[in-house]
Amino acid sequence: MSEYKDALEKYQEAIEKRQQTENDSKSDSMLTLFHHNAGVCLFHMEKFKEAITNFEIANDIRNDIDDQGAAFSRKRRGDCFCPIVRIQICFGEISGIIEKRQQSVNHSKTDSMLATFHHNAGVCLFHVEKFEAAITKFEIAKDIRSEIDEKGAATSANWLGDCFLRLLEYKDALERYKEAIEKRQQLVNDSKSDSMLAAFYRDAGVCLFHMEKFKEAIKKFEIAKDIRNEIDDPVAAISANWLGDSFLRLSEYIDALEKCHEAIEKRQQSENDSKSDSMLASFSHNPGVCLFHMEKFKEAITKFEIAKDIRNEIDDHGATISANRLGDCFLRLSEYKDALEKYQEAIEKRQQSGND
Repeated sequence: MSEYKDALEKYQEAIEKRQQTENDSKSDSMLTLFHHNAGVCLFHMEKFKEAITNFEIANDIRNDIDDQGAAFSRKRRGDCFCPIVRIQICFGEISGIIEKRQQSVNHSKTDSMLATFHHNAGVCLFHVEKFEAAITKFEIAKDIRSEIDEKGAATSANWLGDCFLRLLEYKDALERYKEAIEKRQQLVNDSKSDSMLAAFYRDAGVCLFHMEKFKEAIKKFEIAKDIRNEIDDPVAAISANWLGDSFLRLSEYIDALEKCHEAIEKRQQSENDSKSDSMLASFSHNPGVCLFHMEKFKEAITKFEIAKDIRNEIDDHGATISANRLGDCFLRLSEYKDALEKYQEAIEKRQQSGND
């Protein structure tokens, strides 16, 4: 961060000196470069509003002199809007960039910068939940990148998978994730330590899970978990939990319990506050389900209590489910008073949730 601050200071000094010369600032290509670079520094310092101002100055000058660099300044300006949570404005900016870029290049089918612009537009559309429109952008980006940038093509393919997954079109999503995996494997030197490849495998597993192909899903989740364990990535907990869910759906409760415990252990090793960690609450709930089906009701009660306490702390509606599960456990133990208390708690929480 200090390097950006030092660089910014130099660019601002250069701008000041340049403005003191006799050059026309409205058509000075050197001045526009200084403003653009100052904007880049401010962007990395997360001073997005100040960065926007600099990019706008650079863009205006570049437009006056018909400089193709205007597309870069507009692209950078669009980037600034995302962190300020103005994604729709960002999309408008990027759309303008795409149009300008298409006018300036002879071979749009092999232009990596244009591919990046389309990809970024897709990201904006994804975040405003316009998934079908996002798919169109990611497809264009992927097609261009497949010609010149396989790594970028893998990323666009994965985003396509994310779009189809959000549309619950699991078969199409799986196809895109598999494409992303294939492209990524051809590029990385050590696939056993590539976190992005791990994410692709996990996402493919999620599709297979929802398609109820649990055994195939398990293979994907295992690969994802092994890669993340190799690089000591705490996100391995998520893959372990998905493995637990898969084994649970196969009624293989011992294996499911083992994976759920692994997920809890890994999550507890992360820097999250365990007393307010919704993911840890979910992980703690799942072993309770396994133990319930194994008829180890007292042990299950312990897990459900932990999950419920965390969920109560963060006002998570999942506390209703854990309370109901506790009722089930006490009922199976013929402890009817305790069971009734938990069911009443579940009813009360459910009524407070605002559901009809």
